[in-house]
Amino acid sequence: MSSSLVTFLIDHTDDRAMRAALRRGLGNPEGHPAMYPYVVPFLGRAKEDMWRYFTVAALFGVFPEHEEGIGFGKALGKLERNDSLQKRFTWLLDATIEELPMRLKSMVSLLKSKNIGFDYYRLFKDLGYWDHPNHFVQLNWAKDFYRIENQNQNKE
Repeated sequence: MSSSLVTFLIDHTDDRAMRAALRRGLGNPEGHPAMYPYVVPFLGRAKEDMWRYFTVAALFGVFPEHEEGIGFGKALGKLERNDSLQKRFTWLLDATIEELPMRLKSMVSLLKSKNIGFDYYRLFKDLGYWDHPNHFVQLNWAKDFYRIENQNQNKE
């Protein structure tokens, strides 16, 4: 599933004013009026889904490094492993939809500090299933995160 919003964001990566406006809505599931010109044209009819449009747009404003095919769990798995990262990753996977935007912001800040990009199309899609009863998104992120760790351990 592709998102027209993500395509728009990627096509306008160099627009610093847009990215600044997008950051203003960080953590607010209903965004910020400064974001509206960039996000509202892409909103669907489902009001309950609106949070993921604003969340993905705000995160893109923070760190616009799109890496096709790199899921969020895999990107986080590239960070140097320590107890703090393990706890933060578990904290992220345990988030409710209400908590998720700010927890994602924290993790995106870590990725930004190491310039590790991820696939915004996949993130947008994954967030649409975050509260699925089978938690398959969280399981997939964990598989990608820990797979990287196991590959790193096998190299030693």
